[in-house]
Amino acid sequence: MGELAFVFSNVKPIIVFITLTYIKLRSVWKLFPLTFNAMKIVNQLKGENGFVKMKSTGFGLNHYTMSSWKTEEDRQRFYRSGAHGAAMKKSANIASEIRTLNYTAEELTTHLGNRKKEGDERRENPSFQGLELINCIISPASLCSGLSFRQA
Repeated sequence: MGELAFVFSNVKPIIVFITLTYIKLRSVWKLFPLTFNAMKIVNQLKGENGFVKMKSTGFGLNHYTMSSWKTEEDRQRFYRSGAHGAAMKKSANIASEIRTLNYTAEELTTHLGNRKKEGDERRENPSFQGLELINCIISPASLCSGLSFRQA
C-alpha cells in the first residue's frame, strides 16, 4: 500500500460536486408526471455547463437521482432554472417526501483511500459510493458510519 500512496502523492484530486435526491411519490399514478418532468430535465441537462453525469433509478413509490457537477455554481444554476426549476414548483403535488444530500468528493484520492479491502472495486466507483449514500438517506445512521464524505 505504501507504493500506491507514493504513486498518487503528486496527483491533484479532482473535486466533483454531487447531489443525491430521494423522491417518494404520493401514489403510483404520479409516476406519469414524474417521468414527463424527468424527460424535460434530461434535455435541460444536455446543454448545461459544468454537468458531468447523471444516474436515476426507482420502482413503485421510491425514486432516486444522482448528478455530478464541476462546480458548486453550476449545480446551483441548474437547480433553480428551466425544466428543473419548473418541476420543483410542481413537486408538492407529485411527491409526499423529497430528501436531498449535497456533498463533494475527491474523484481519485477519496475512492482509493476508502477501499474496504484490497481488490474491492466498488469503493473506486463513484456510482457505488452514490448508492451507499442513497442508502444513508433512507436507512438508519448505523449503516453510514464507514463513509467519509464531506457534506457541501
